[in-house]
Parts: sequence; structure tokens; C-alpha cells
Amino acid sequence: MPDFSKNSRNQLLKNKLERLYRQYNREFLFSDPVAFVHRYSNPADQEVVAWIASVLSYGNVPQIQRSLTTVLSKLSENPFQFLKHVSPDSLTDDLISFRHRFTTGEDIIVLLYLIQQILQEYGTVGRFFQQIFSESDGLIRNLLSKVVQRLKEKDFGAVEPFYRGRKFWYLLPSPDSGSACKRWNMFLRWMVRRKDGVDLGLWTEIPTSVLILPLDTHTARLSRFLGLSRLKNASWKMAEEVTRNLRQLDPSDPVKYDFALSRLGILKLCPGKKQTGVCEKCPLFPFCVA
Repeated sequence: MPDFSKNSRNQLLKNKLERLYRQYNREFLFSDPVAFVHRYSNPADQEVVAWIASVLSYGNVPQIQRSLTTVLSKLSENPFQFLKHVSPDSLTDDLISFRHRFTTGEDIIVLLYLIQQILQEYGTVGRFFQQIFSESDGLIRNLLSKVVQRLKEKDFGAVEPFYRGRKFWYLLPSPDSGSACKRWNMFLRWMVRRKDGVDLGLWTEIPTSVLILPLDTHTARLSRFLGLSRLKNASWKMAEEVTRNLRQLDPSDPVKYDFALSRLGILKLCPGKKQTGVCEKCPLFPFCVA
């Protein structure tokens, strides 16, 4: 594994990642679920849509886009106001037949009901997360653990016929289980990182410096190729290790390069193994240990 204490190598790698960051900007929103968040101008709507979009961000891009289009079409033009006041019963007919891979219509009904309870209790999604962060010793792991615990303590009575108990919580995992919590960390990245055409910078009370990389199949593989981790399986431990190494490149914004790195996988620009004539064209090729 390369020695990331070497400042010269760090600087060279950072220069290459900065090039990718500039290249893969808002023009590539079409390939990412955050594009749905940008369709709304009200921050309260953006928070709600971002939470839903992040939860459904698994599977291939067209499938995610179809599923988000279906769910969001049921929430009116103002998802925040709609969810805050809608009766859970009225969502049943519209969503009961919904399916997104492992996610059922019942799961979505329960998720929307949880979001409704947060809106009614805290006013906005952002207030909920930022208040819990203030109780979390500045650690994203603690924030997510507390968020999941608070959600589990909610009253599921109004949606009890649809609540699948433990089977539901794969949608909203806790880092305590070892999960990389990719979708949670992506949601936080969208909300916390400064507005740059991709991320929205809505939650100013959480510093970008504490964010954790949203580790998925693509970023886990690329992280190994770049020597950012020795671990093979995407997990919370690996996400923390990769983030620590990225923090050496940019202490104040370690997940800055996530969107760009993800494009290499999502757009199939990285073949996944050394391929003569292809890999040499990648700006990260000099650092790749594939």
C-alpha cells in the first residue's frame, strides 16, 4: 500500500483528483439521483426529496430514476407541505404496489410516515439532523447511530399493517451494524457540502470536515486501486479508513471527490481491472495499483 505520509505523492494525487472534480460537475447530474433534488427550489422540499432519493439510491441509474419518478409524483409539487399534513391512509392506494428491487410499497409508506413525524416534531428534516449532530461529539458515526435509534423509537401505529419490523431497517442502517451506510453518507454529502452545482450546502451546522465517504461498489474498488484502503469489503471501517486518507489531501473537505470518483464507475470509464489501451487514458493511472 502506498505511503500516504509522503507529501509529494499526496500533492500529485490531489492535483489529479482536482482535475476530475472540475471535469465531473453539474453537467453529469443526469447520472446521479441528486438531480431530482435540484428540481426543487425550496430548501425544505430539497431536504425531503434528498432523503427519499438517497434511500432509493441502489441498483442501476435508470431503475433508480424510474422509482424516484414514481414516488415523487405522489407527493405533489411541494413534498414538504404535502408530507407534513397528508394522512398515511391516503398514500396506501398510490404506493402499495410500488417496487424497487428489495424495497416494497409498504417500506415507502413507512418511510414517508417517519419523515412526516420528523417534520411535525422538528419543523424540517435539517433541524432534526443538525440538532442530533450537536449531541454527537462531532462524529458522523454517532450522528447516524442516534438518528436511527430515534427513528426506531417512533410510533408505528398508523402504519402498523405495513411495517415489517426488523426487515424494514435495511433501508435506514446504523453504522453500529458495520454497514458502510453509503446512502446515509451520500445524503449528508448532498446537504452539508458547500453549494457547487452538485451538492447543496443547506446544513451549515455540520462541518464538511467530519463527513464520511459514501462507499459503494465503485468507490470501494477505486479506493483499493488508489491505495486508500487495504480492506476488501465495503464497510463502515473501510469508509472511515478511506476518509482518513482523503482527509490528508483535503482536511476541510475529505469527501469532495466522491461525485467525480463515482462517475468513473457509474459511467463505466473504469474497466475494473487493468486493460491496456484503456487504463492509460485515466488521469489516475499513475496511482492505480489494480
